[in-house]
Amino acid sequence: MNAWLRLKRADSLYFAIAITVTIVELAIIATTPTLGTLALEYALIAQLALSILIEFSTAYLLIAWFGIISGTHIGFILKMLSCCLFFAGVAIAGYSFFYGWLLVISSFLFDAMGTGLLKAAFRPAYSAMYYSSTGKPADYISTLKGSGVIRLGLPCVLLFIVGIANVLATSQQAIFAMFLIVAGCRCVQIYLARSDLRMITPSPTGTSKTVNHNSIPISAAFRKAPALWVYYILGTVFESVILMYGIGLIYKYKDIEILPDAVTWMGASAISLWIYLISYAGAGYVARYWSVLKSSKVFLMFCTCLNSVVVYLLLLEPGEIGYFAGLLGFCFCASVAALLLIRHASTQFLRLFNEQDSAKIFVWTELVANLTLISIVVTATALVGPESILRIFGIFLGLSTAAAVVFYIKNLRQVTSRRNEQK
Repeated sequence: MNAWLRLKRADSLYFAIAITVTIVELAIIATTPTLGTLALEYALIAQLALSILIEFSTAYLLIAWFGIISGTHIGFILKMLSCCLFFAGVAIAGYSFFYGWLLVISSFLFDAMGTGLLKAAFRPAYSAMYYSSTGKPADYISTLKGSGVIRLGLPCVLLFIVGIANVLATSQQAIFAMFLIVAGCRCVQIYLARSDLRMITPSPTGTSKTVNHNSIPISAAFRKAPALWVYYILGTVFESVILMYGIGLIYKYKDIEILPDAVTWMGASAISLWIYLISYAGAGYVARYWSVLKSSKVFLMFCTCLNSVVVYLLLLEPGEIGYFAGLLGFCFCASVAALLLIRHASTQFLRLFNEQDSAKIFVWTELVANLTLISIVVTATALVGPESILRIFGIFLGLSTAAAVVFYIKNLRQVTSRRNEQK
């Protein structure tokens, strides 16, 4: 298998398994009575706090000590440990609330460590692998256009098995089935990472790139590309709030009176999965035709109008069907925006800097994004309550989209007028 196919396979598996595991864990947290009625909110705050304390320090130190290749391997191993602790905590929660949550929080600890390492090292490591074979850094926008069977089909198959287990088996048997699925996925990732990254052929300078060998200070890296930092931070904020809270709310509101009784645990899982599938499909479509779409004022105004409708629906009462529709719309819009922003910024970082410096930049941008996210979530929870967190982010998405469209159209007019003057 050549480097391009390995890159697409690894990228597709990474995010397909990530969304599957996220949906399964959120479903368990939001629908397990023994974890408490506010388990979703507790889990969100705990994960954010651990992200601030653990993700940054772990990734920063281990990347410096072991490098991006070993950091990727260690990250997947930590994810495996997190899986074991999480399901053990859920199983024990029925007998002891305290020890159950102790294990769940411990799983969040290992998950934060693994997440920090993988966010910093995964893309640079596979970019190094790709560069070692082709002489070019990886383009993570282009990877959206391939491996649809893995990216879109694998989560469907895995969550279908999970849904069948919840219908046909007891709750304990269903939990055990989910554990086997998640643990199996993590083992596959560990094996493939070790196999893929053996392809890297180090250069005499110790890095796979032929440019920017000297390490660059973080302050200088920010001054060199401040817009990319903003893109990555915004994308990470929206991605986090969707994966950690938005999808979880779908489970909480699956029993509102207006919805039919058929919207069960499995139905809510299907909705969450469709958010992922359509978001990736939409992001791939935009990436494929961006050169045409970015110059279309109709497309840009459509994005603005769509986000305005989503903001209006989010302002309705949480028990209304319109709010549920707005929640879904916000998840779709924010997921597409997050995917494109993060991948664009990651690709450009890897073109401007070597892999080790890019990993450090990812660590710092993740820290800023987590600080931004937790400050907004805590402030919103204290002032307007946890139910309004999505409204605040929805309004922010709508305003930022409108501002971006106005700014882009203004620049588009200036560029067009300059071209006309040159002619």
